[in-house]
Amino acid sequence: LPGLGAANGIAILLPLTFTMPPTSAIIMLSCIYWGALFGGAIASIIAPDRNGVFAEVVLGYDTLDEYMKNPRYLGALIGRFANRIARGKFRLNGVEYQLAQNNGENHLHGGTKGFDKRVWNASETASGVHLEYFSRDGEENYPGNLNVAVDYSLNDENELRIDYHATTDKDTIVNLTNHAYFNLRGQLHGTILDHELTLNADSFTPVSSDLIPTGEIKPVAGTPMDFRNGRPIGSEVEYDHNFVLNNWDGSLRPAARLYDPATGRVVEILTTEPGMQFYSGNFLDGSLIGKKGVAYEKYTGLCLEPQFLDLGAAPGPAGDDGGAAGVGAGAGEQPGQQGRAPRARFLEPCRGTGRHRLAPRTAARESNKGLR
Repeated sequence: LPGLGAANGIAILLPLTFTMPPTSAIIMLSCIYWGALFGGAIASIIAPDRNGVFAEVVLGYDTLDEYMKNPRYLGALIGRFANRIARGKFRLNGVEYQLAQNNGENHLHGGTKGFDKRVWNASETASGVHLEYFSRDGEENYPGNLNVAVDYSLNDENELRIDYHATTDKDTIVNLTNHAYFNLRGQLHGTILDHELTLNADSFTPVSSDLIPTGEIKPVAGTPMDFRNGRPIGSEVEYDHNFVLNNWDGSLRPAARLYDPATGRVVEILTTEPGMQFYSGNFLDGSLIGKKGVAYEKYTGLCLEPQFLDLGAAPGPAGDDGGAAGVGAGAGEQPGQQGRAPRARFLEPCRGTGRHRLAPRTAARESNKGLR
């Protein structure tokens, strides 16, 4: 298979499957190829509803070929820089860098061949899988050699945990996240518009018409951006916005909670990052054919992407980094720094370094309206 280093041109699709205890969800990581994993994607999460009926709750594909194309980043591991960079330009230490303009005039999710289009070295661990990738200086025109490690792991609390770690030999920018699309009703059963979303955020970053942050931070109070007390998502706004998480201090904290009243499934997300990008699947248009031949229409799935805040990474004055998150290799320091991201726990609640929790909500938890 071209680009995957196959000796004989034959690829083997061998997903790793992990089962979580009693109220179990099943996690499949996509496209393992003889000790390597393409795109680091989460291919499948199968979770029970309140009656114990299992369903697929993330969007994805059935074949490796589809993951190699993956124009909407289904389940993908995103880097070197998640989200958009205005006009594909940023300045760092007085040097201006021009990146690929792969989203209109702007740069999106690491460029034409971001981390979602790379082959990661993969090895099984006691509780999941460990991924490594070496991004060379100049790849997609980013500065610095970057060593990246990502761990997907499961625990007895029904949590999927994602840990990100990156080191560099030169100052650079980096913003890593996961781009799983959730539909807690099941990918065969309609949209996410009736899902109830809670975000632990008093403010958000407004965007321009091409979805570039304006540089402002505005309160959510009195606007359709206010999800602090939990409410149905609805179609009033096509969401693709970064929310500023409250009381950020770099520790693992509750950030988001997604609940489907029809099935009782809930996912809670905890993260160490300061921002949460909420994308409501606005650009899905039926042209993508996913698992079991399902056409993914608008609002078929949503993304909750823990990440650094980006207040507009347009080029600024010399020495200005444009507000982008960075990894530095400075005097007297070890090159690089550790970045931790989301965990998710599957209902019942989720957690991030990141963390996601998923499991069916029981009657005993019906009064649990907030994040925990």
